[in-house]
Amino acid sequence: MGLAAGHSRNADADHLLHDLVDELPLSNAALGQTHRVAPGRLGLSLGLPNASLAEAAFGLLPELAPRLAVAGPEGVRGPERWHADATAALAAAPEGGRAVLFPGAVGLPERITVAELLARTAIDAVRVLGGAVAGPEAWVETRGHLRPERLGPTLTLRLAPARAGFVPFEVPDPHPCCGGH
Repeated sequence: MGLAAGHSRNADADHLLHDLVDELPLSNAALGQTHRVAPGRLGLSLGLPNASLAEAAFGLLPELAPRLAVAGPEGVRGPERWHADATAALAAAPEGGRAVLFPGAVGLPERITVAELLARTAIDAVRVLGGAVAGPEAWVETRGHLRPERLGPTLTLRLAPARAGFVPFEVPDPHPCCGGH
């Protein structure tokens, strides 16, 4: 299903997806993604492993999050001003997005090898910026913040070299550089 509430920052969209996990009966197999749906606006998608969970979530969301537009097989509900964004997120979901929720993401240690990361999560591959190779024994400092990108069926985590191995390229809670200038 596609979701929208006018978010412009990844951190805000991430928080909404995590809040929904706390409120809805979601399985650990849920795939929650963000999608750029318009300049300065993000939509979200929530993929659930079976139709009964999706129907239950679609029915509960308008009550749990009344400011949220929800697009699904039964149509679009919620604030009309976000209908187009929710519909765009729903359409973008099969092509890919920035994964916030994905199987295996919960409960990972702060430090894990690439082999363990690939074995324990839905992440299919890692790609290091600059062309370096992260072998199976290489360490990844997760910082509790993994945001792999999905392109079609492949979920890829971008990494950056670090002192003791690698870190995810996307940093948690980024702040503007140079005081916002």
